[in-house]
Amino acid sequence: MVLCLESGEKDCFISMLKSFMRYFISIPKTTALAFYIGTLTLIVWNLEIAHNLVEQERFFKTLVSFLHNIHKVGEAGIEVSSSYKSMWASVEQLWPIIMKEFIRCLKTELWIKELVLESGIQRKIQNLISKHNSDPEGETQTCYGLLNAVLEA
Repeated sequence: MVLCLESGEKDCFISMLKSFMRYFISIPKTTALAFYIGTLTLIVWNLEIAHNLVEQERFFKTLVSFLHNIHKVGEAGIEVSSSYKSMWASVEQLWPIIMKEFIRCLKTELWIKELVLESGIQRKIQNLISKHNSDPEGETQTCYGLLNAVLEA
């Protein structure tokens, strides 16, 4: 997936970002569309064009909740939660992208890291990466490992 965004009009991107944030907050999270909108929102947000939007705190809280529900610990290690199994094949390639962009946000904005730590998701992440996984080098395990490392730093 290649996304190239360039514009001399910063207001255009801010407007788009606000729309993405509002839309992500409002749509059902058990749809493939949530993965696409969430990913696009993070990519645009990471362009560092606007980090003081009213919508951003609610967006990131919603995103953390969304990420919290995608995976669970199963018999084979990390598994996709039942709510997401039917669509996982169509969004699986977005997983490393959304996690990479989310980690970039955590590294650049301390308040987002604090929000994530306050959410309690770190315990779940640690539980996910500590369990035996049938594919310990898989992208899911790697993404959670990287996210945990950023949260512990």
